[in-house]
Amino acid sequence: VPGPAAPPPAQAPLRAAPARPGPRPPSFAAAAAPGSAFVAPGAGALESALADAASAAFLRPADLFVFSASARRPALAVAQAWGLGEGAAPAAAGARLHDPSRKCVALIPAPRGMALGWLLHLAARNADLVALAEGADAATLAALGASGLAFHARLRPSDGAPAAAALEAALRHRGLAFVELSEADPTAVLRDALRPQAWEEAPA
Repeated sequence: VPGPAAPPPAQAPLRAAPARPGPRPPSFAAAAAPGSAFVAPGAGALESALADAASAAFLRPADLFVFSASARRPALAVAQAWGLGEGAAPAAAGARLHDPSRKCVALIPAPRGMALGWLLHLAARNADLVALAEGADAATLAALGASGLAFHARLRPSDGAPAAAALEAALRHRGLAFVELSEADPTAVLRDALRPQAWEEAPA
């Protein structure tokens, strides 16, 4: 008759994986840099609003990186990459992942085709950047909402202080902030919700 079964070997206690360090926050200045530090003389309404927003958000010029689908914005005195076409938004997301101390802004046309596909992916992943788009139709906005977009604003650059305030809210938002440019409608923050994690904070 076989004897009693041997007890199972002792198992090492489970140990939690080490916590993944979070991203570095932007290098907030001890005192706000003036809006004039972000722009050259003769800046247009959009550049001026972005400069005032960055100043109000306590960013420094070195903290802001602008990625343009088309031409360079010579009135902006910040780091820029331009001529990126449909790759402007993913380039901004990649730069943000590479250096989380920076806030990245993508200047893009109305999202269509591959550009819309990238934007939907970034919305689903809640990538931490601002996408400034030259308009968006109802179908695009519905698709972005279904992908989890948490921040949506409409911006009329000529509105001055309200435009700068909306852009400041976009810069301070944690995750993807989608801002559609429109001279036909007044500036308004239409959605500003909290998402649990930005892309950079998600576990490996």
